[in-house]
Amino acid sequence: CEESFGLRVTICLLKRCVHVNSANTSRASMKNLSSIRQLTSVLYRAYCTQPSLSSAEFLAFGLRVGVIRSVEKHPEAEKLYIEKIDVGEIDEEGNSVARTIVSGLADHYGSEELCGRKVAVVCDALKPKKLRGVKSDGMILCATDESGTNESKRKVELVEPPSSSTPGEKLVLEGTTPDTVPEQIGAKAKQKLFLAQSYSVNGNGEFLVNGVPVVPLTAQNMRCLAANLRGVPVS
Repeated sequence: CEESFGLRVTICLLKRCVHVNSANTSRASMKNLSSIRQLTSVLYRAYCTQPSLSSAEFLAFGLRVGVIRSVEKHPEAEKLYIEKIDVGEIDEEGNSVARTIVSGLADHYGSEELCGRKVAVVCDALKPKKLRGVKSDGMILCATDESGTNESKRKVELVEPPSSSTPGEKLVLEGTTPDTVPEQIGAKAKQKLFLAQSYSVNGNGEFLVNGVPVVPLTAQNMRCLAANLRGVPVS
């Protein structure tokens, strides 16, 4: 379409600008060039390289609203937290069962900052994995800014669902109808499909997948947001 063509031209010009100027630039402008590279990468991956993703396929990834119930330092890794997260799951007796997720948030949030926070959790797309001896069953989504200099830490912010959302509520592509059934996808194919998509926040801090907003299923006028970061990848 015309809009897509215009975006592709813009990306090509950005790439050419970075290529021409990066060989002869001052340190003061390197951060700006890094930001341009990052924005170009986000735009290119979001609009020019991604396969189409249906609402049913996205539902199979199992993105849900989670609430962090507890946080503790990983005993074998100072940069890792072990979180217990309520994603709306219950046992046979109807008791709430929290998922254990290991995340690299210790450099970016204090444990007291995380307890009680609502987060966007990938529940079904990734195989459980042991991280330094602790099994992690899911992933917390965060916006990440890699444009800092070597002396500064990268910036990481939680992607936070609306305050009115509840634990276990489905997060879907905007426009998904309540009767949409998740696509039946094998575990390996599902993980591959999940990793092939582009995840980012836009200029308003809204969480997007391939340029489409991710929203609560029952409140699609609401948005999942990063607090301050803009135009950066989500992982």
